[in-house]
Amino acid sequence: MSGRPAGQDPADGSSEPQGGTPEVVASQAEVSDAVLAERLRQLSQRIDAEKSVKQSQTVAARERDMTGFGKAMRLSADFIAGVVVGGGLGWAVDKWLGTMPWGMIVLLLLGFCAGVLNVMRTAGLAPQPGETGWQPKDGPPRS
Repeated sequence: MSGRPAGQDPADGSSEPQGGTPEVVASQAEVSDAVLAERLRQLSQRIDAEKSVKQSQTVAARERDMTGFGKAMRLSADFIAGVVVGGGLGWAVDKWLGTMPWGMIVLLLLGFCAGVLNVMRTAGLAPQPGETGWQPKDGPPRS
C-alpha cells in the first residue's frame, strides 16, 4: 500500500469521481464550461447596460434644459460675465493703486480668457474643474 486513500491521484491529491468514466467526466466539464461561459456573457451584458445608463444620465444631467435659445443665453452670459468682472476688478485696482490704465488692461484680458474658458466648459469642449477621465462630447476618444 502506498499510504494514500483509494481513488486519489498522486500528483495533485484530487480524487476521481466514484463510478465515473472519463467520457462522463469530460461531458460534465464541457457542461460546466458552457454554463460558466453563458454566465460570463450575461454579466458582461449587464455591465455594459449599466455603463450606458450611467453615461446617458451624466449627459442628460449636464444638458438638462439646455435647448437652442437657452443654450445660447447661457453661453453668452458666461462670456459676458467674465469680461465684466475682469473689467470691474481692473478699474477698482487702478483706482486703488493709481496705475491707470495697466490694471484695467491686464484684468480685462484675464476676464476675457476666463469668459472663453467658461464658454468652453459649458459647451463640453473643456473639462469641468476636478473632472477626471474627461472625453470631448464630439470627436474621437483620447487615449
